[in-house]
Amino acid sequence: MVMVCVRRRTAMTTMRVCRWRWMLMVMGCVPEDTDDNDACVPDATDVDGDGLCVNDPAETDDNDACVPSGTDADGDGVCPPQDGDDNDACVPVAVDADGDGVCVPEDTDDNDACVPDATDVDGDGLCVNDPAETDDNDACVPSGTDADGDGVCPPQDGDDNDACVPVAVDADGDGVCVPEDTDDNDACVPDATDVDGDGLCVNDPAETDDNDACVPSGTDADGDGVCPPQDGDDNDACVPVAVDADGDGVCVPEDTDDNDACVPDATDVDGDGLCVNDPAETDDTNACLPDATAEGCVAPEPPADCPERSGGLSLLSGELEPGVEIVVGGSGYLADSPVGVYVCSTPVKFGDASAGGDGAVQVGGTLPSDLEPGTHLVFTMGIGPDGEPRTQTLEFSVLDTTIENTTTTEPAVTPTSETPATTAPETPASTTTATPAPTSGTDATPQVGGTSQASPGAALPLAQTGSSAGLLWIAALAMVLSGLAVTLVGRRRRNLEG
Repeated sequence: MVMVCVRRRTAMTTMRVCRWRWMLMVMGCVPEDTDDNDACVPDATDVDGDGLCVNDPAETDDNDACVPSGTDADGDGVCPPQDGDDNDACVPVAVDADGDGVCVPEDTDDNDACVPDATDVDGDGLCVNDPAETDDNDACVPSGTDADGDGVCPPQDGDDNDACVPVAVDADGDGVCVPEDTDDNDACVPDATDVDGDGLCVNDPAETDDNDACVPSGTDADGDGVCPPQDGDDNDACVPVAVDADGDGVCVPEDTDDNDACVPDATDVDGDGLCVNDPAETDDTNACLPDATAEGCVAPEPPADCPERSGGLSLLSGELEPGVEIVVGGSGYLADSPVGVYVCSTPVKFGDASAGGDGAVQVGGTLPSDLEPGTHLVFTMGIGPDGEPRTQTLEFSVLDTTIENTTTTEPAVTPTSETPATTAPETPASTTTATPAPTSGTDATPQVGGTSQASPGAALPLAQTGSSAGLLWIAALAMVLSGLAVTLVGRRRRNLEG
């Protein structure tokens, strides 16, 4: 009986197993080992399959086929024949924690599918062999992290908040790309920031000045520098901004001289230097309004005949006699307006002046020296505050100072001693006394040649050519003298007869 010991190697330990075997030792006989050159004969105990059996002295590790040969091409720690594919570390045991198809030890980082083969085609951080990578050409698969909706996900999308990155699909050039831009042919979509209202939005490449509707269109028909739609009326330079310094209703640039209301439309109807559209022109048919000192302002022409007796005119100095210089006063005229003074029956101008700031006027001149005896009218002709003609009057009379000598013929009386010669009484020469003229503002009627002026409105006939009121006085005086002579003759005859 012989004890035979065999070493048994397991993954954890190495054991030595011994057995008692009966062996017949016969001198000169062949033993049980029929192939004494092969340790595997007769007991093929090649535990690790490396072709070396347990009792083979070359087998130093009966559980590791790589010992002693060391033929582990894929380095997976398993050698042929235990390793059915010594070029694949995943055979026979797939140690591939990251699932990238590369096993330890070829995979030096078995937690990263991109190691050792960084084949992340779509850049989503998932490599080709990563089980999580379901579409190796789309970074949005499987993550779906496409914040800007441009169909490109990080890391392929360098700015996932801007649809224009990395591919700018922006046909209208508004800086907003598809899919954020729902109408890529309109720069005002989605952001309608058309500041100047010219139909071109802020980000439109054609909009070179977003505060000026005239850029780039230049459609400024009225030349006011404001274009539609900012300009509500492109035919009126006063819309929308009225640059009209002279107030003539014509604005710059149509008005080439904005300090002159007569440019460009010189419609100065009344000739006062103020044109129709000038705000200062209050009456375009009256040159005296609004300024009576205007060059075109003149006193109205008098009527063809004497005006109605209105009164209101006072004699301030002088005598109302032919050829005498007088001054009359009136009131109620347009401030600073011209006033003329006339005498009639047929109006004759003999002076002019200007009213004061209060509308009062003092105007004088010399009465014509050829005024005929009779009633005459001095009147002023001017303009009232309403722009209408204004007249005031003063009436006076001129006496006939020419008295014809009248001789009464009586029967001749021969004087006797009893009848003394008589002498006709002398008629005292008539005298004319002028009453002093009343002062301005009184109601006294001026006295001329001892005859009172008629009160305003008195219906006295005016002097006419060929008539003489003095003849009536002469006739009356002749009658008185004739009566006196008859009386005296009658008394003398009675005395002689007595």
